[in-house]
Amino acid sequence: MEIKTTDYDNFKCSVVAKDTPVVSVIITADLHASNSPQNTLVGELLTDLLLAGAGKYSRDDFLQAVAALGSSINVSFSQGRLTISLKSLAENLSKTLKLLEVAITNPTFSTSEYKRATKTVKNSLELYKEEARTLAEDALKRSFYGETDRHYRYEPVDLIKALNKIKLTDIKSLHKSFLTTFWFVSIGGNKKSVKTTLSLFKRLKKKPVVPKTNMAIAVLAEKSKKSKVLVELVSSKQNVEFSIGGHLPFVLGDKDFMAFTFGLTVLGKWGGFAGRLMSTVREKEGLTYTIYARTEGVSKTETGYWRILTFFAPKDAVTGVKSTLREIKKIYQEGITEEEWGRFKEILKTGEALSYDSLAGTVSLVHSALVSGIDYEEYKKYQKMLYEVSREDINKTLKQYLLPENVVISAAGPIDKKLEKELKMVIK
Repeated sequence: MEIKTTDYDNFKCSVVAKDTPVVSVIITADLHASNSPQNTLVGELLTDLLLAGAGKYSRDDFLQAVAALGSSINVSFSQGRLTISLKSLAENLSKTLKLLEVAITNPTFSTSEYKRATKTVKNSLELYKEEARTLAEDALKRSFYGETDRHYRYEPVDLIKALNKIKLTDIKSLHKSFLTTFWFVSIGGNKKSVKTTLSLFKRLKKKPVVPKTNMAIAVLAEKSKKSKVLVELVSSKQNVEFSIGGHLPFVLGDKDFMAFTFGLTVLGKWGGFAGRLMSTVREKEGLTYTIYARTEGVSKTETGYWRILTFFAPKDAVTGVKSTLREIKKIYQEGITEEEWGRFKEILKTGEALSYDSLAGTVSLVHSALVSGIDYEEYKKYQKMLYEVSREDINKTLKQYLLPENVVISAAGPIDKKLEKELKMVIK
């Protein structure tokens, strides 16, 4: 397998060359100018309408044509970035790429599909009011970011109000921006498939585009000055969902970021049972089933935050939060042990190795790095820094940046006034 990144005039492309019968392609365009409820919703509507009829195809005809090839084309919009992902067998790639091209360049944008998509988004926003885990995470983000930042997520009520103000011309305008802005592209497959796919993008991006200015703009997370508890009632849920975290001043590649990432992995490795929080709060105390930690929002130009994801039954919520804060304070004060330092080096290396098990996984990893502002060679350099960071540096950064007095606790679920008061007393 060979991985290489190349700059073209109007797009940047990472290629994962591998002799395989499948092809995986991801395209991302950074369309963020300023965040608003309207901009968020226009992006979400565009993701639907790009696959809701194009050229000679109706919505049903297009989806059936893709499915008949055993292929998939998906579109998503998040944090101001529009992403299109494609998977296909190499033998059906040319036909799949033709469908992709017509969807990108000649969407129908019919009034009837616009009305259907608007209704679909409205229904999803009504359901969003009940998504306690997402509500807790979004409230945590709002405590770190300003409203115009790409990471800020508006509340459901604000998004529903804005939906009625959006016109079909707004969606067409964003689509035009997508066609003319700089793209980040990742392609995985055999040499012939890569060549075929690359030729399409060279043709689509011949015309001059808007310069990739977004990658040069640093949007800094706002530092929370003290601990706080944020609560939202979602009475239909059985458990209380938590997002617990704090601001970080790093950008991708900072040595302190690598050291902090290592230490946070010891505290609550995302996935699996290796982290301290899983062995204590889950296994020893039986207070939850899931409790993980990781950094989020950090790129080459943007700072972010660290976050712990977990949930507790209402009767265990206060005890669970206290146990979680206890483990934060312990690793903050004492750092990681020599044994943990050696063991987690191997855990991290194994985790990275597993990401290369599938072509889609490798392309996704390479593409995430590309969108974050680094190519694959830089990614490998940063991973090497992570594996070689000293225990002393890890403990130093935990002491400096994992600040218990600045922890934000965001909770959503069946929280009555008594539980809300008890949760707020935890940080006093």
